[in-house]
Parts: sequence; C-alpha cells; structure tokens
Amino acid sequence: MIFQLRFGFAAEKYYGMRHYVLIYLLSGMGGNLLGAVTNPYGIAIGASTSIFGLLALVGIYSWYNWDKLGPGRDCNMIVYGLFIVYGFLMSYLNPFIDLYGHLGGYLVGGLAGVMLIRREETTSRMNIIIKVCFLALLAYFSVLLALLFTGDYECINKICSFCNGLNEYNGD
Repeated sequence: MIFQLRFGFAAEKYYGMRHYVLIYLLSGMGGNLLGAVTNPYGIAIGASTSIFGLLALVGIYSWYNWDKLGPGRDCNMIVYGLFIVYGFLMSYLNPFIDLYGHLGGYLVGGLAGVMLIRREETTSRMNIIIKVCFLALLAYFSVLLALLFTGDYECINKICSFCNGLNEYNGD
C-alpha cells in the first residue's frame, strides 16, 4: 500500500487519472493472465502485478523525462534499479510468489506507459515506437488469451525452457 501511495500519486499526476487507472488495470490483468497461463493450477491474489506495472511506469517516465529530472536523477535510478532487482529476486526465490505475474505486469505497464506518455512533440520516431508498443500489447493479450482458452498450458514451457517449473511448488 505504501508503494502504491508513493509512486501512484506521482504517476497519476503525470499521466492523469484516466490513463493511470487504465495502466494500473491493464498491468493487473496482463500480469495475472501470464501467471494463469504459466501456472494454471495456482492461486494468485493481490495487486502486486499492478504494482510492478507502476514500477515500469516510473522507469518509462524517467527515461522520457531524463533531461528534466535534475541532478539527483542518477541516485534515483540506482534506487529504482535496486527496487527492480529486489522485487524480481524475491519473486524468483519464493515459490509462493507469482514471478510470471510480476513479469507480465511489468511488461504491460511499460508498454502501456510508453503508449500513453504525455509528449511535447510528435516525431515520426516516437510514433513508430508507440505503434510497436500497441502491436506488442495486442499480441501479448491475444496470445495469452488464446492459450488460456484453448487450455494448451504446456506451450509456454515448450517455447521457454527457463520457464519450466519455476512457479510450481512440489510441497516438499
């Protein structure tokens, strides 16, 4: 809750309430969708996938506004990097935490954050980046929803050998 208050207010102020709520909800849905596909018999609760989406949002904001952040930006990025490393490391080491949900929330939050960022100028390069992010987000949700509704959960493990069994708890 503290994290949502600390970073949520800043993100909401920059993105606006509608875009902030949209990114928060998309991150939650995208993360939980990836978690459900990679571990279909697991139970996931909470808003941690949305929180990881907010973490990605902070990174996107810092990347886009790097020149405006001032002299403390390097220290802020070190702290940001430590948050990311700690969050994903704890997700990886604890079998009861949904690593893939967090990865999915981070990915969706980052893609949506790039698409909805307030731009001062419209360049062709940024328009291409936004279109690529939109297509990636569309493909992400389409593939995961197709996998979820067809019941082919093993497809993920065939594609990514690293993913095989990381979220499964064997009860030992």
